[in-house]
Parts: sequence; structure tokens; C-alpha cells
Amino acid sequence: LPAHATLTLTAAGVTDGFTLSTVVTNGFSATYGPLGEAILPDGNFITGSMATDRLYIFTDVNGQTIGGALSAIPYPFTTGNPQYVMATVGGHAYGAQVQGGAFVEFANDGSFTPIAGLSGLTAYYGMWGDATNGHLIASSNQGLVDINPVAGTFSAITAGVFPDGVTVSPDGTIVYAEVSGNINAYSIATGAFISTYSGGGHSPDGTGVISGGLFNGDIIANNNDGTVGLIDATSGIETIIANNGT
Repeated sequence: LPAHATLTLTAAGVTDGFTLSTVVTNGFSATYGPLGEAILPDGNFITGSMATDRLYIFTDVNGQTIGGALSAIPYPFTTGNPQYVMATVGGHAYGAQVQGGAFVEFANDGSFTPIAGLSGLTAYYGMWGDATNGHLIASSNQGLVDINPVAGTFSAITAGVFPDGVTVSPDGTIVYAEVSGNINAYSIATGAFISTYSGGGHSPDGTGVISGGLFNGDIIANNNDGTVGLIDATSGIETIIANNGT
């Protein structure tokens, strides 16, 4: 059955000043919606849907349906779970099919080319653009890695970790990664484990970090129980700011 949800802000989310709007709805026809999105160089955004074998490009406005996509480009399945993780950094859009896909760069028309120099490196489930240096921090078959997409080089942050959601602190020093139902923090420079944030029974999956403003540095967790949590990066306390999702 198609995924269906009516994500709703909680009272705490409203009090904290968050707003919620739907960008695209209707017709992705998968057991869950697209895993990743990236902003293309021209300002439109790209996303993918496993069930329809398409990469979709939309304008960056609210209230769209899948039928209003600027384009829907077929793509070949190269892995057993060919959803895309995606990230934007340095004005470029990158992505990879999860569980074994090559890391690629997207053009404005949705076409893509492999990032040269990454032979033997394939994607797992998480990817984030580090705005401080233009690198990609990604979950891969070689663990958590730091990719320089311009130079076509990569290095391991910590080789023994194969996380899901991956995100980076605003200052580019810490990577947050979902591991076994919790979110772990690691030093990007040394790979050292710093701390863990308990999932609290919500089972976090995708992650993000707020840059700037009142909640600068706090972690957003998209949880498998249909909630969205705001985690204080200092105290580790999670506040549920939205619920009723998938």
C-alpha cells in the first residue's frame, strides 16, 4: 500500500516556533516516501521514488503534486534497494542508490555522472554535505567516510560503523549518525566516539542539524514511529515536535 501520513506539529513544536508545510504529495506509491532530496545548481530540487523508477525534479515551492513535476527521469536499478540518498554542498547535488550504489553528481536536468576516483566505494544509507569544506560525509561499504567530491578522494572517519541517517554539526567538527536505534556523535578529524543520544524508544532514522538561530547545533531526528524529534546536542534531551507521520 502507498505510504500515507498526516504529519502534524505537536504543541511543543508550535511553542518552539516551528511551522510545517507540504511540498509534494500524492502518487509516490511506495511503502515509504523518497529517502533523500538535493537542491540542484539552478535552485530546483531532485528526489526519487523506488516504486515508480523515476528521479523527479520540482520547483522549490509548497503545495505541489507528483503530476506537477518539471521532469520525471527513468533510472536503472543497480542495488537491491534502489532509493537514493542525496545531499547538496558547494552548489552541487550528489546522491547514490543505497546498499551498494556508486556516488554520483546530478546535473540540472537530472542526468548524473559518477564521481571520479571513488573506485571500490559504494553507498549505504546516509549522506550529508559539510558546508565548511564542500565534502560529503557518508555511510558506505567502508564505514563512515569523508569524501572530497571535487578531488575524487575519500578517507575513513571510522571504518567499523555503518549508520543510517548522517548529518554534520554547523562547525564541521562532529558527525551525527544513527546506529542501532540511537544517534552517535563522532569526531570527523579523528573518528573518535564522543557520545550517544538515546532513541528513547522512538527509533531514529534520518537526521539533520539546525544551523543558526535559537536551536543552532541541535539535531532533528526523523523517527520510525512517525514522530520528528528535536534533540538538544548539549543535554541529549529530545522533544517531539511533530507526530502522525509514517
